[in-house]
This record gives sequence, C-alpha cells and structure tokens, in this order.
Amino acid sequence: MGNPIEDDPELAAAVGRVASYWAHLEHHFASLFGALTGLDMTMAVTVFSYFRSARTQRDVILSSAKVSSRSEEKTFDRIKQVLSEYDRLAAVRNAIVHTPFGYETEGKNLYRMERERVSQPGVFPYKKTPFTIQEVEGLLEPIKELIGNLRSLNLYIIEKPLRDAGVSMPDRLGD
Repeated sequence: MGNPIEDDPELAAAVGRVASYWAHLEHHFASLFGALTGLDMTMAVTVFSYFRSARTQRDVILSSAKVSSRSEEKTFDRIKQVLSEYDRLAAVRNAIVHTPFGYETEGKNLYRMERERVSQPGVFPYKKTPFTIQEVEGLLEPIKELIGNLRSLNLYIIEKPLRDAGVSMPDRLGD
C-alpha cells in the first residue's frame, strides 16, 4: 500500500495549505506579542521564536496582555477568545498534520492512524479514524478567519495610544 500523501495530489495540496496557513497564523501571534510589548517586528519575532511550545507562547501573550499599557479589559478578553479558538483549531490541525495517513485498498477510503493507549502487550497502539479531503479543506476558512481576527486585534492594540489621545479610530474589534 502506498502513502496517500504521495498517491493523492489533492490530499497533499490540502494538507500543505493547512500547514502553510498555520505558519501565517503563528506569525500573527508573534505580531501580537510585539503589539503588546511595543517591540518592533524584528525584535518581537526574534524573541517570540525562543518560546518554543504553544503553551509557553500562550502564557507569554496572556502575561504580556495583563501588564501592557497597550492592553485593556476589552483587549484581554478578546485575546482569551482568540487563544481559545486557536486551541480548538490546533487540536484539529494537529490530528491532520501529526498523524500518519492510510487508506483502505478497497475504495481507497482515507483514515488517520491516531495513537491510543493500550493495556495489553502486543496490541497495535493506533486506531483508524476515517476522514475526507473536504474535512482537511474545511479547516482553512476557520484558520483564515482567526488570522483576520488577529490582524484586527494587533491594529487595535497598536492604535490604543491614538485612541487615548482622542483620535477617532475605527472599531477594529467590532464591538
């Protein structure tokens, strides 16, 4: 049996698009860190890249939002919402990107091989979970929407000093 990623260009393209958009999403979290701390983009991306785990990045963003003069309750609440959506999408994305694929030889039905705990020696520690290319493609729009929300949030944070000075600014958070 071949590898579905090699045998199915449509699947390979869908997984590639998810991975590429996810990289853009992660870049916008580095931008959020920069907006909260006041660091220029080069410095923010450089420093943020040292926070390797998603959990650490999340903690750094939340801690920065708590103490940043550019943050306020509305901003902090929106950051928590964005991070919650990120966590939800990450679980789906990780199931796509970090599990091996297979397909049934009859009909070529796709499945992911997800790890599961086993309590007996010799038991295969994976279960087959069926999926479709459309499910992979279905993750793209929520990722794009989250990127848009992060862009708006970044601008809102960067514009806070202008709002504080009485300059009329668009309501980027849509409230």
